[in-house]
Amino acid sequence: MAATTAQATAPGASKRFDAAAFSTVALRPARRRYRRTAAFVLVLVVFATAWGNGRHAADARSGTLASVGQQPSSHVPGRFRVATFNIATGHRRDGGVDLAAVARALHGIDVAALQEVDGPWIAYRDNQADDLADHLSLAAAFAPTERRWWQDHMGNALLTRFNVAPWQSIPLPCTQRRGFRNLLFATLPTESGKPLKVLVAHIDRRQDREAQLEIVCNLFESLAEPAMLLGDLNTTRDDPRLATCFGRGARDALDDAGAGSSERRIDWILLRGLRGTAGGEVREEVSDHPLYWADVELMGPATTQPGE
Repeated sequence: MAATTAQATAPGASKRFDAAAFSTVALRPARRRYRRTAAFVLVLVVFATAWGNGRHAADARSGTLASVGQQPSSHVPGRFRVATFNIATGHRRDGGVDLAAVARALHGIDVAALQEVDGPWIAYRDNQADDLADHLSLAAAFAPTERRWWQDHMGNALLTRFNVAPWQSIPLPCTQRRGFRNLLFATLPTESGKPLKVLVAHIDRRQDREAQLEIVCNLFESLAEPAMLLGDLNTTRDDPRLATCFGRGARDALDDAGAGSSERRIDWILLRGLRGTAGGEVREEVSDHPLYWADVELMGPATTQPGE
């Protein structure tokens, strides 16, 4: 018995390979490294998903409206048709996206202000402003208000037949982590030689509404005529700041045209140095807003006094 024990423990003697011991002892450090790596990758994925899925304010942009399709006119005539439309990313009220319905509503419009315009999606779709411009043979400017998944997510847009036009976006103050807003400002040459200033806005309906509306109205009132403020202002005619704007010479294009009551309307076509001659609304099965349109004309200096 003693000899057997000595032989089994003698120096240089071969030992039996113990597979169970190898799997539980020799592989334990490798398993620990694998688990640490997997945990690290999981943390990165969670962080990237949370960051990418979050909404972040878009930077200010600028550019020049580019011609699309047919050659547009280089100057705004004395009379033209404008519209404002919160397209709600083209979503139908019964579900699905229908940009064709948005395009139908915009047919015949010379200058269109759009809000809640969807940005590009990965690499297979342009932003909706460019898609609509391509379909309608117009020029487009897309001013994203926010970014999501590392790309432009949503914003305001201007579509027009008049393509010789510099534009820029101006971020508006936002105290929240979503609902970012901006102001799109474009300048269009006119036949009269006085450039037409166009503002496109979508004002927040919550706590930032008053501050944003104050900035937008102040800029609109400071611009040399002719000027237009188009957009979803998320406020009605009885808003004190909007009433001040009217008191300082702004005109409601639809009221000029006798196109129905404006008591509950929150989408506006406001004019300075222009007047509305006709107007109305178009309802399609997209968005929770109608499109509002107006035929407008440039006014002479004798007819642009405040309070008229």
